[in-house]
Amino acid sequence: MKGSYNKKAMVDDVVLGPLAEFEKEYPPLIPRVEVSVITAGLIKPKTIEHDEAKRQGPRKFLMINGKRCYPVRYFLEYLERKGVQVGEIKAFGC
Repeated sequence: MKGSYNKKAMVDDVVLGPLAEFEKEYPPLIPRVEVSVITAGLIKPKTIEHDEAKRQGPRKFLMINGKRCYPVRYFLEYLERKGVQVGEIKAFGC
């Protein structure tokens, strides 16, 4: 049926931890070829490719013009599963 959608697919099943604060700072879709730029070279596209082969990569993706893109929430959840943490520098003398 044209115009219908899968309600089950619309359910947001991602629960973000400390990286949730960065969700609004990233674009809505993260192209795999740009992962190195977005993570300042700390994670390479090949790393994600290997993780996907082991079924440990981002849980959802879109193919756009033959390029794999990750919704930002799933990309951040992937980073959290990889052990990325948010640190905080305490002010001196307070």
